[in-house]
Amino acid sequence: IKLPEISIPSKVASIGNLAFYACSSITTLVIPDNVTSLGTSAFASCDKLTSVTLPKDITTISASIFSRCYALSSISIPHGVTYIDTSAFSDCTGLKTVSIPDSVTVLGYGVFSGCKALLTINLPDELKSIGSSCFNYCQSLTSLQIPDSVTEVGNSAFSYCSGLTEIKISENEKFNTLSSSMFSRCTSLEEIAIPDNIRAIGKDAFEGCSKL
Repeated sequence: IKLPEISIPSKVASIGNLAFYACSSITTLVIPDNVTSLGTSAFASCDKLTSVTLPKDITTISASIFSRCYALSSISIPHGVTYIDTSAFSDCTGLKTVSIPDSVTVLGYGVFSGCKALLTINLPDELKSIGSSCFNYCQSLTSLQIPDSVTEVGNSAFSYCSGLTEIKISENEKFNTLSSSMFSRCTSLEEIAIPDNIRAIGKDAFEGCSKL
């Protein structure tokens, strides 16, 4: 389907699962503010999509909604979003910048997995949980600060981030485990300070970090 631009009527309140899946000619997307519900994979595989404006009143970024949107280079998450679901931006290989508001408390599984061009990520101060594989294969990331609000980080959350040279780990007393493969194959990492709140280091947590 050739739809270079989508004009969504102002009376539309929800967009369903797979609604515009693989509409490979779309370049510009403006979702009006009256939309409060966005379905799973609604715009996934729109591989020419370069510009997205999200509605201001959504609270969840749904699973795989922009997965494999290869041309998307930046995204701004509206303030008020609290949860970014599984693989929301996975394999957006052109994604360089992301703005995540302080309202976000949970990043789900694989949210930014495979975003190999992502240069920086400022994690919000109120973030509680980072899902498994959330940032794996983000090969352009060079520094990472896990805020002290974080109490849980899943397996392989930052594995294969081969450009990472600087990491600051949450010092929250409730965060006490470095999960399995959490930083595996971070091949540029030369040093890391493990804070006193950590009580357990999981299997393969730093496996293949050849400069450590």
